[in-house]
Amino acid sequence: MTNSVSVKKHSKNKQWVPQVLRFVDSYTGFILAFAVLVALVVGVKTGMNEPPAFENGSTDSWWVIATNLIHGKGYSLCIPRYFPFCSEQNQTTAAREPVPVFLFSLVALVGGESLWAAAVFELIIYLAILLVTYYLTKEWAGKRVALLAAFIWAVYLPATRLIPQASGDLLAGFAVNFGMFYVMRARKTNNASEWLLAGLWFGIGVMSRSAVLIIVGVVIAGQAIELFMKKENLKNVIYPSLIVGCVVVALMTPWVVRNRIVFGRPIVGSSLVGYNIFRQSYAFRGEDYLRYVGGAEGQEAVNFLLEEQKGQLTGKENEAQMDLIYQKEGIKLIQAYPEKYLRASGYRFFSLWFNWKIPEGNGHQTTRLGYAIMIFHALLMLLALKGMQGKNLWRTWPFWASLFLFSLLYMAIESQIRYTIPVIPMLISLSSAGLASILEDIFM
Repeated sequence: MTNSVSVKKHSKNKQWVPQVLRFVDSYTGFILAFAVLVALVVGVKTGMNEPPAFENGSTDSWWVIATNLIHGKGYSLCIPRYFPFCSEQNQTTAAREPVPVFLFSLVALVGGESLWAAAVFELIIYLAILLVTYYLTKEWAGKRVALLAAFIWAVYLPATRLIPQASGDLLAGFAVNFGMFYVMRARKTNNASEWLLAGLWFGIGVMSRSAVLIIVGVVIAGQAIELFMKKENLKNVIYPSLIVGCVVVALMTPWVVRNRIVFGRPIVGSSLVGYNIFRQSYAFRGEDYLRYVGGAEGQEAVNFLLEEQKGQLTGKENEAQMDLIYQKEGIKLIQAYPEKYLRASGYRFFSLWFNWKIPEGNGHQTTRLGYAIMIFHALLMLLALKGMQGKNLWRTWPFWASLFLFSLLYMAIESQIRYTIPVIPMLISLSSAGLASILEDIFM
């Protein structure tokens, strides 16, 4: 008798669940609009609490190149802390990828070079990523899970903290995940135009943050392997990858050619790679090497290199030549301390995904909010593992393979949490599926 009463009570308590689900299904558009409103409030509040300033993040590079362009100074930048020989005659740069720079130039023209105009632009991109996250998740997991993903992005604080600064991270996140949306759709339809659109958005992503090129590699290789395992003929195996690859290469070519002309060698992405390799490897010279080497210590590393290379440097080297020197000296340190490099690469996983000790490397302290973000990221990762279970594992290989290899790339060079922004919508998509599964187990 007691068991019967308990079952009836349990059943009665869950009668509201179908009603809620019917409401969600009937008013999806309104709920999504509310998520956008939440994101707008969070984004605006962040901008008001942390007003845009020249010193915020990497504004001093992206915004300067953009304003130099509209002032007729060309694609130029002079930051002596990483390029010590820059001058009025020697400041041609490839430090930042071109798509965000050109868009920031347009924003600067329209907005009178106000950093608030740049912040509004970043806010728009942040809101657009919410919509992309929704449609990306809906494509493979349905609209209920997609709404969860939209709300998670709406309160994802590491992204909102990029709004008051000019950078290419949010734009790369928008482009890459829009491209991934078309990948997930094209995997079902095998429509050539959708593969073309995937390549187009991936190309824009690469020209916003060149590190996302590895995601293009994941899709090209993974799609070919998937079709091969389905025993498709050779033409069907290679043509999706060929379309995506050709479009991305076509979009990258003007930038590579420009760099070949002005520097004498083709730079595919950014000329900051060598500097970052050397700066982070500089710590291997001591025993306290499991840490992030910030800008101040990076200046010390550059001064050390200049002193060591005295007599070999002319002082007329261009940015690309210095990039090669940084790469060479950084690789020397890695080869001299291979065990330290491997340990440091593993340690960078925590810097990348939890921003561990990054503020300390820049002379600050991790705040309570910083620790809260660490916990939030840990929850997202655990939920993503849940979301990948069963059939979802192979359904979502473009997501988890991209997350894995993207992480390895940054762990090999330099890591901090803002670098994950281009792949966070994929993580949130997987996490939302995991959360939906848990909620279903509890309430259904």
